[in-house]
Amino acid sequence: MKYQFHVPLIWLFVFLLMLSTSCRTDPKPKTTLPDFKRTSNSVITAERAEPEGLNPMLSYSLYANNVMDHIFQYLMTIDPKTLGFTPALAKEKPQVEIKNDNVERTNYTFELRAEAQWDNGTPVLASDVVFSLKTLLNPKGSAGLSNVIEPIKAILLFPDNPRKFTLVLDGNNINNEAIAASGFAIIPEYHYDPNGLLKNIPIEDLFDKKKASEMADKYPALQQFAEQFSAPQFAREPEGVSGSGPYRLKEWTTGQRLVLEKKQNWWGAKYAKENPFFQAKVAEIIYQPISDGQTANIALQGEQIDVRAGIAPTDFDALTKDGYTPTFYELTKAPTFNYGLWYINTKNKKLNDKRVRRALAHLLNVDEIIETVQNGLVERIVSPILPMMLGYNDQLKPIPFDVDKAKKLLAEAGWKDSNNDGIVDKEIDGELVEMSLDLLCVAGVQTQQDMALIFKEDALKAGVKVEIIAKESVAMRGDMNKRNFDLIQSGLSIPTPWIFDPKQSWHTESDTPDGFNRSGFGNAKSDALIDEIRVTQDTKKRAALYKQLQEIVYEEQPVLFLYMLPNFMALHRRFKTETYALRPGYFPGTFDLVLN
Repeated sequence: MKYQFHVPLIWLFVFLLMLSTSCRTDPKPKTTLPDFKRTSNSVITAERAEPEGLNPMLSYSLYANNVMDHIFQYLMTIDPKTLGFTPALAKEKPQVEIKNDNVERTNYTFELRAEAQWDNGTPVLASDVVFSLKTLLNPKGSAGLSNVIEPIKAILLFPDNPRKFTLVLDGNNINNEAIAASGFAIIPEYHYDPNGLLKNIPIEDLFDKKKASEMADKYPALQQFAEQFSAPQFAREPEGVSGSGPYRLKEWTTGQRLVLEKKQNWWGAKYAKENPFFQAKVAEIIYQPISDGQTANIALQGEQIDVRAGIAPTDFDALTKDGYTPTFYELTKAPTFNYGLWYINTKNKKLNDKRVRRALAHLLNVDEIIETVQNGLVERIVSPILPMMLGYNDQLKPIPFDVDKAKKLLAEAGWKDSNNDGIVDKEIDGELVEMSLDLLCVAGVQTQQDMALIFKEDALKAGVKVEIIAKESVAMRGDMNKRNFDLIQSGLSIPTPWIFDPKQSWHTESDTPDGFNRSGFGNAKSDALIDEIRVTQDTKKRAALYKQLQEIVYEEQPVLFLYMLPNFMALHRRFKTETYALRPGYFPGTFDLVLN
């Protein structure tokens, strides 16, 4: 299921009230809605933290993006229902042409919507796209997002049409469309460069890293612009933050609240039905930082906030049963592209046999963990591609908890209890080694501790000794990067589920300290398959390749897959809402007030 559609239960509440009054003698029985404390057409959403800033070229956090999505726009956005690209500033999907003149390149030709305009009433033009790229390519600026657009090698303009341009990208990678369509926000040149500091800087040279480095000292304007562009004015002040989206920054009181207000007579309102990011139904969106979960629960129960996402499963379960919160809030969960797993260090000589890793999978009672630790609120998974993604292999079944099967597999791999001490052992490099494994988890995270204890007890039944080691998250990440672990509890988030690129997490080239192939998985066959996936544009063919990759991962069992991590949310019932798998799981601009 790609998304969940939620009809507020408020009408059921009304119906029940009608039934309760039907026996009265009043010829015109009246119905009443819940006595909401908040009735305004503004949404207060609780966030764990506030943005570091609202400059789309310098701010990268989830909290910043949640806000900036209402202020700034991209050429295209992801439709939260279909997970496909839909036009935003571009009036339609680009024309795509693959070139093979000495070097393979892919050209994406866009034309901007004729109605698109900036806050001062001037049109959004291809020159603004050029300027937006210059801000990222500036050698004197922040390099934070420059690596994202690195495949872009040129931008070609059309003198007879100031709204038309072509982005030229390197190769024919499946990520190219995403980079061209939504790899960078489009910002107004007139506003962010009022003195024209970048106007005469040739963008052709900025695309060339060597030339760009030489230009850093040749053009003082690059340094001047970098200093001006990184000023707080363009990141935090209402008059400094300006985009083509439906909302503008109204106020920001650090540590207390950040307020967006709806623009009047916004140019994109006519496209609201075709793109949810064009919807602006609420007058204000207010972001309130609340880092503590208990404080957020109290705010919910007092109707001080309208939306809270990312609720812990135990808190969510308690809220559904407190007899108060469900009356005023719809408590729901939406799928996400985040999942829990345990990495196995396949380079460890104890664990380099896939039969041993499969034995560990039989000893991890995921079903019990879901019921007892996660209150039965999560869904089990068996592969790195989730059910709502292209190429999900539904033929792969969960590995059952089976101690006898685990014992058999360990014996086949040469692990037997030769000294009758209850722990299986094996001779490795001339030394008798016992199957004793360290399992790392984050200190203070009770769910990880509880899962570890269940596994420790069950593993011992098959002669596998597990030592639970709790560490602070920073230290644990260090061990993960160094591959200094036997087993380690972790999780993954798929940043681009609409175009899943497995290289980062599953290719042997990513088995480096700064790579995300934490388990050391892979061989020539799996690498070749991943390389083929990355250049296969045909979705049916790519789906078949994804299924093959999942079969290899399932067979090799380099990680122990647990469950998808749903987004548990509370949404105030005075709004009609929908929830989505895309972060943050809801879009305040789409909330429809059901009270008059």
